[in-house]
Amino acid sequence: MYYYISVILFSIIWNITPLMACDTTIRVVKLRPADQEGIFTQKVMDKAGCNFIQLEFPGGVTLERRMHMLTTGQLDIIIGVNKRPEREAIAHFSIPIKEELVRLWVRKEDLEKYSKSDLSSIMETGATLLAPDAGWYGPDYEAIRTTSKQIVLFSHIRHGVNLLLKERGDLLLGADNFEQFFLPEEKEQLATLPLILNKDYLRLMYSKVTVPMETVKLIDKAILELRKQD
Repeated sequence: MYYYISVILFSIIWNITPLMACDTTIRVVKLRPADQEGIFTQKVMDKAGCNFIQLEFPGGVTLERRMHMLTTGQLDIIIGVNKRPEREAIAHFSIPIKEELVRLWVRKEDLEKYSKSDLSSIMETGATLLAPDAGWYGPDYEAIRTTSKQIVLFSHIRHGVNLLLKERGDLLLGADNFEQFFLPEEKEQLATLPLILNKDYLRLMYSKVTVPMETVKLIDKAILELRKQD
């Protein structure tokens, strides 16, 4: 009887206590409450036992600024990013966390108009593309990003959605996880094109200035342990 009680207690404690002692402080830009990647990252840091500090910046922080802060050691981690060769020079990366698809959204009445086209053909129609002002969204978009005059940039997802609904653009470019920030009534008005512009994995990106590889490996272990519980 004592043996079974001990096993149950150990299982409960394992689920709520850190995997092991992490001696690194991890600073991140304040996470959005509804952000699925943010919620998972918090669980990972709790499991690893790291001192996870969320920094608040009035007005928010662009990805470009976060990258600079990571490079200079003012920030320790950026969540939900792709591993790119140019980023590996300044950062460590976690193991893959979640698959990410780059998609296009349109107003429902325009779905048939664009549903059988690739990005190049769509842009040839004179359509206006609403796109995030930072990040990697696949080689097809990268080929036109700096040359096309039909691209309107936005810095926040909500701004991009509003521009599309107000007909200030014809298509919205973004990762599939953008939909978690759509309001219910907006989901009724928008549709996703079948076209997939890029497929990659989201990871945690760490500053090489402040986060040692030992900590990266520890957090990777916590990620794997949480996956076992899903």
